[in-house]
Amino acid sequence: MFTGYLYHHEPPIGALALVSNFEDLDNKTVLPEARDEFQAYFHLEPRPNPPRIKLFGRIGAQTGNLYSVDFNKAVDLAVDGRDAKFVEEKLVTYIRKVAAHPSTRNSIGHEIFSVVIPRDRSSAFSTNYYPLSAKPQMYFPNFICAISNKNNFACMDIAISDADQLGAPMSGPKLKPNQPCWCGSGVRYKECHGAKAGNDGFSIEFISQ
Repeated sequence: MFTGYLYHHEPPIGALALVSNFEDLDNKTVLPEARDEFQAYFHLEPRPNPPRIKLFGRIGAQTGNLYSVDFNKAVDLAVDGRDAKFVEEKLVTYIRKVAAHPSTRNSIGHEIFSVVIPRDRSSAFSTNYYPLSAKPQMYFPNFICAISNKNNFACMDIAISDADQLGAPMSGPKLKPNQPCWCGSGVRYKECHGAKAGNDGFSIEFISQ
């Protein structure tokens, strides 16, 4: 599941995309067996006169006509047994590629949250944030993730900052060591903010009440 904002609309409007091969969201049913075809579902934040969202891609028999992205490559990685995190990052790359194309004005934005939803709805799940630029605060998009009667969470107007970092960004884009640092210094990442980096990310636990 991916959530983000459509920034061409003012104020930005929240959007959600779900890619699944083990449930039929049209009929709200979980399939007894995972199928070969993956489908994408889209939802916009309810507002008066919302913009029409365009599909950025559909896996299976139909492909989005705005920009050709082969999502099946990511599906093949999953079939080959690659780690879920690796497949997820590939999908984020594809979504950003579509979002950057001038024809896809209504595609999901560059700032992406993803949630890996397990088939076993009673098991724990996680959400990951993929920023495109460094920011002093991290803002969660407003959304509700309903997995089961006991495994749900809601994000409403949440902002996180780290007072101990003395102005250092709370989040930043994922870069390779030899790429230019995101701060614009012209120095390679590993010799700039990459040399000062601590642990890779942080975790927040949502507890059902």
